[in-house]
Amino acid sequence: MAEHPSRRLPLLPLPAPEAAGRSKRGGGFSKVRLPPHARQVERIGPKLPRLLEAFERKGIELRAELAGAEPELALVIETIGSVDRFVNAVKQIPEMEWLGEVEEELIPPDEDFQDARDPKKQLSGCLYLVMTDRRAVEALLSLWERYRRDRAAPFARRLAPFKTAFAHLKEIRFWGPEDRIRETGILDDWRERLQASPESVRAELELWYRRDPTDRTLREQIVRRVVEGGGGRVLAQSVIDDIAYHGLLAEVPSTLAEALLESLDVALVKCDEVMFLRPVGQVLAVPSADAPGPSGPPPGSPGAAEPGPPIVALFDGLPLEGHALLAGRLEVDDPEGWASEVPAHHRRHGTAMASLILHGDLGEGGTPLGSRLYVRPILRPVPWPIEPPPEQVPEHLLLVDLFHQAVRRLFEGNGAEPPAAPTVQILNLSVGDRCRPFDRFISPWARLLDWLAWKYGLLVVVSAGNHASPLRLSAPPRSAGLPEGAALRRLVYQALWSDAHLRRLLAPAEATNAFTAGGEHADNAGAFSPGRRLDPCPLDRDGLRLPSPVSAVGPGVGRAIKPDVLFPSGRQLFDVPPGSSGGVTVLTPSKVTAFPPGQRAAAPGAQPGELSATRYLCGTSNAAALASRAAARVCERFPELLDGNDLNQPPGRRYLAPLLKAFLAHGALWGEAPEVLRELLAGPDRSRASRATMGRLLGYGFADQERVTSCQEERVTLVGWNELAAEEGHIYLVPLPPSLSGKPVWKHASKLADKVPYGLLVTLEVAPGVEIPIYEEVRLRLRPRVVVEP
Repeated sequence: MAEHPSRRLPLLPLPAPEAAGRSKRGGGFSKVRLPPHARQVERIGPKLPRLLEAFERKGIELRAELAGAEPELALVIETIGSVDRFVNAVKQIPEMEWLGEVEEELIPPDEDFQDARDPKKQLSGCLYLVMTDRRAVEALLSLWERYRRDRAAPFARRLAPFKTAFAHLKEIRFWGPEDRIRETGILDDWRERLQASPESVRAELELWYRRDPTDRTLREQIVRRVVEGGGGRVLAQSVIDDIAYHGLLAEVPSTLAEALLESLDVALVKCDEVMFLRPVGQVLAVPSADAPGPSGPPPGSPGAAEPGPPIVALFDGLPLEGHALLAGRLEVDDPEGWASEVPAHHRRHGTAMASLILHGDLGEGGTPLGSRLYVRPILRPVPWPIEPPPEQVPEHLLLVDLFHQAVRRLFEGNGAEPPAAPTVQILNLSVGDRCRPFDRFISPWARLLDWLAWKYGLLVVVSAGNHASPLRLSAPPRSAGLPEGAALRRLVYQALWSDAHLRRLLAPAEATNAFTAGGEHADNAGAFSPGRRLDPCPLDRDGLRLPSPVSAVGPGVGRAIKPDVLFPSGRQLFDVPPGSSGGVTVLTPSKVTAFPPGQRAAAPGAQPGELSATRYLCGTSNAAALASRAAARVCERFPELLDGNDLNQPPGRRYLAPLLKAFLAHGALWGEAPEVLRELLAGPDRSRASRATMGRLLGYGFADQERVTSCQEERVTLVGWNELAAEEGHIYLVPLPPSLSGKPVWKHASKLADKVPYGLLVTLEVAPGVEIPIYEEVRLRLRPRVVVEP
């Protein structure tokens, strides 16, 4: 529906909510066929005595290494389905310490566990992690013995979940070497580094977090002895109690790394106090090596207002502060003094992201933000044989610790120094850890984001991550007639979906409280000459919107919708090799950025002192930057959006972050993409491309901010904010316009320690051409409301 600025109307307030109790969700297990009691006894019975044997071995080892240390091990209890109130049952055994639970998906059925309706259907379950000692295992064996003798034997009420767990138990074991390196990328990282024949390599050791400081120190001492016993050393240590994180940065000899590549029979990976071994320095931006594109004129006009205090913080690489598009608009906070060591022509990623946040895609011609941008460098160039070098988090720092200190500096200062930028409301992370695709366990970085977003009232915007791995199409090379249009799209998306398990979110994109921006295959570059490059997802008709072929796919923690929304990330082109093998064409993402398509942003110049160069670039980094820009525009427009409707004061900081997240997501639409993707992925059998599949690819849909931040006579958006305590609910009664009544027209429709703030948007809209004054009718039926800030 076309809109004229004069017709824009402010948002309306939601009526005051009515208090209500929290709705109860259904619990229990799905219809899973479980093994008979006798079969469970046969399967599980022999495994439990081995747990005691493991403690005997561990005790002997500890007495030899560290006098006074008692053996404790992490117990893994794997069930089909989840067990209600299991955490409370574990806490009834004093010697057991609850570590957490992880949902499992895609568990293959077997002769013991099957879906009652579909024996071939994959199952879901849970991993329960518990720290135990010998006495705790003996207590567990006592409960098992009672269950073994009689499956109907009564259990104490608070221990009853153990009996349910025994019936659904698939596996019980201790955390082992395979768990410590699964999906961490440490082996691939060390294998790559060892090709350069270094004397040593580094790794992050994530320890099991212990609540008791004395016990924690003792367990760290054990790990340090293991590292030093292998000829290595610990370089850094970090404990963050708020997210239950305990990490060490270790350097070990290359000979030890080589031994680990050969066998897991290495003390470091067998150390029971270690939860994960992870690579370091994998958060990086890899620039292209081609020349920059055309120069761009500086924005603004004579007499333009001075930018205000920063609303957005960019944690990235160093920007080119003197660039014509950035000069006077940045607050660069560089406490480590990296600026004196990083030459201007190496400042690529930070410059581009700052440009996109402040100005958007230069091909769009948008107005700059009215606020300055706070920039904290966390990436810097690394020694590299090819120019320009990639930018990454320095390997001598623990990323989680660096990020924690950097955010605290924003709002609390550092010692005698005042807060660096307390006005910041939005934090942009256009980076991701390529070695940490989301797999069952939420990363420490994502846990930290969740906590910091809550603690400081921040909207954290994170890029979903890029996957630049080649696409293998079941088609001949272009010389033999590579398909075009819809036929090419079909091959591309089928190849993408077949590798979806390898294209998961990159940490910290799985963070629950963060807004994760995925990429849309779109930009404002217009027509372009592909040269030898290929557009794998041609948009050959108006209105066609598709996800980027390099954007990571979901879901998130607990099968949450991730990415949240797709923002334009540029039309990523691919290079086509001259030949093929076995009827397969391999496409690789093009690194050419001097020419369109892509999103145009500021860049270092080819010549020293050149301060107006631009470059075209693609990726979810761009999408996150544009999402942060959209959120900042909402912040700047709040007086305009709320004026005159009892909402003329912006919400307090506690409510603004969830409200901004609602603004970003509320206007998103799938459009025709699900139908197009179902056809591309599944052909005639569209049932294979389920709604869950669409959620993994599209999130909540493609961004459309104008639908949320502007009302018309035919569309009204109501806004509200409040907070909920445990077991509490709110009911909003939204007045339906009388003109809509009876008309066949299209319409839109755990225990908590603290109250949870929320933001809520509700939109009523009719299709274009239906002349119904929804805005005015709703406004007249609303009661005045006063918002009281706590």
